[in-house]
Amino acid sequence: MEGLDLINKNKNYIINAVVILVAVFIAFNIFQAQSKSLVVLKSQKEIEEKKNAVLSDIASLEKKITFYKSVVNRKEISSIISRIGNIAKESGVNLITIAPGASVERKTLLERYSFRVDIEADNYHLVGDFVSRLENSSDIYIVDSVRIRSDDSEDKVKAKKILADLIVTTVLIKD
Repeated sequence: MEGLDLINKNKNYIINAVVILVAVFIAFNIFQAQSKSLVVLKSQKEIEEKKNAVLSDIASLEKKITFYKSVVNRKEISSIISRIGNIAKESGVNLITIAPGASVERKTLLERYSFRVDIEADNYHLVGDFVSRLENSSDIYIVDSVRIRSDDSEDKVKAKKILADLIVTTVLIKD
């Protein structure tokens, strides 16, 4: 009976202790669940930060593409031929022929066009000046090959001229 009397006397303490133990157990379970969800949220945050970094890289690449589109000439073939003719006049060479070649299809936004350009000049310096002006033009021109030879004409009165055959390539943006 002593045990029963002891339980009756301390009944409130025992109930309080049980309530506290249950509360601690529930709080511990809530803490574990929140810790797991916190870890998941941190990993999701890292994933979203990586996505944002990729998106900012894409945005900067789009700006670069826009810039390069403005640099690459968007002209038609006839205006390219006219521009090469103007460069020839500025260089002091005579443009004998200019013939467009076949375009080279690319699987990108760009398309390459080749031209065969035949010029006549008084000296090598004028040929070099023409090539230099062509490659330093605001439009993109690439001199793929140059074949220089002297004029083989039989005319002794006329001074010997330098003849040059060039393959010039330009890049256009496909529509």
